[in-house]
Amino acid sequence: MRDTLRAMRLYASPIFLRENPMVLLGLLYAVICYGIAVWLRLAPPHVDGLPMLVNLVMSAWWVLLLSAFSSVNTHYWRQIRSPVTFMLPRLQHGEYCAVHAIIAIAFTVLCAPPLLMGAPLLNTLSVEALALALWSGADQTGPKSMRRATRIMRRIVSRIGFILLLVPKIQLLVFTAPWPVALGLLLAGLGIALYEYRFRDYRLDPLPETVLVGRDHFPRLLQPVISCLMWRPSFLPHIPLQDQFLTTRPVIVALVQIGGTLIFAALSAIMLLVMDGHLPTIDAFRHSLPGYARQATLLVALGLCQKFQKRTDWPFLVALCPFGDKAAFTRKLLQLHLMTAVFAGGVSGLWLGLVSWYGKNLPLFHCLTWGLAAGILLVGTVCVPCLGLLSARLNRPAVNMVLTISGVVIVLQACTALMIESAFWWRGLLPLGAIVVVALLYIITPHALARQDWPLEPPR
Repeated sequence: MRDTLRAMRLYASPIFLRENPMVLLGLLYAVICYGIAVWLRLAPPHVDGLPMLVNLVMSAWWVLLLSAFSSVNTHYWRQIRSPVTFMLPRLQHGEYCAVHAIIAIAFTVLCAPPLLMGAPLLNTLSVEALALALWSGADQTGPKSMRRATRIMRRIVSRIGFILLLVPKIQLLVFTAPWPVALGLLLAGLGIALYEYRFRDYRLDPLPETVLVGRDHFPRLLQPVISCLMWRPSFLPHIPLQDQFLTTRPVIVALVQIGGTLIFAALSAIMLLVMDGHLPTIDAFRHSLPGYARQATLLVALGLCQKFQKRTDWPFLVALCPFGDKAAFTRKLLQLHLMTAVFAGGVSGLWLGLVSWYGKNLPLFHCLTWGLAAGILLVGTVCVPCLGLLSARLNRPAVNMVLTISGVVIVLQACTALMIESAFWWRGLLPLGAIVVVALLYIITPHALARQDWPLEPPR
């Protein structure tokens, strides 16, 4: 019991915040969700826009569940994978019991917003159990070198489940399900979570033999296609950093933008078919394409912002590569980031303009002009994470994630629709402001980051 209490105490200490950026995201959505839920509880019954506010609370609550259970999962596996925990069985047992107690407390606290709006208790707990089942597991968090083998199907199911339960109609189906169905979902979710939290040996499995995959491994007919897809402009700065999302490949960025739009449209059509029994009409499908194009733009922007989240190689590159001092390396990194952002902004702006012209029946010149202006705005928003590099106190992964989400999801999503579909005279000031912000950050960031210490971080 004493070991469990000591392990539970860590969830209320700075240790829980360390390398756990989902905590800040959860706090942000907790303020939104609880604030609106309490206001709706105290407000008169006939409030303008009540259904929209209810949908907003439930969507925020679902993201809050994701953040809460992901942060608990991150802390648990960080503690349980430690060699010290492996050598001390009491510590291992304490962490295992503590995570169950914390989950029980989280279930109790997080069920408040739906209950305030009159949702059934059993159905609310079943939704929480589903969220816990989707975001628990040793392969979803921690350094890649210490994770278990990634289960592709589970990862696909968790992503699709998260997107589906963001839809208000799907949430309504779960909250209005009969009590036997809700009880079954609750037991299934808890059973999956208990299975995922089982502690196993932290030691790594034997590594398979590494095979170098080169161009000779691809059929000769596909080599020209692959070379075209992987084309990289020769004038881009060459920095040996991981490019997980291939943001330096303009053709890949264009395919992500176009393919993301079509995939979002197809998923929406499938959900409409499942819920209402019919596919959308051609006109409805055409009018919905600009919204899906904006969603695909978010994917491109989030991929561009990843350069500032993985910084484990920076000290080694400064020491071993011919960049000079830290300020020169940072300036070269910003040059690469800005050039790739300009490419992505041009592609995304052109696509947004064409889709808006096709879907909204607006003049082509108008759509292309303001679409490219939205592309300039994308360049500005993907530089928002640089604000966290200006101070050593703010140079944290959690702050970087909050800046990324607030800049990309909130600002970019709102302003891209504002740029093309509104008629406000001041909307032209937004891309001009983005250019000014980018120029100031390019001048200030290298010197500010050079004055900070770059500690060596473990590989991820």
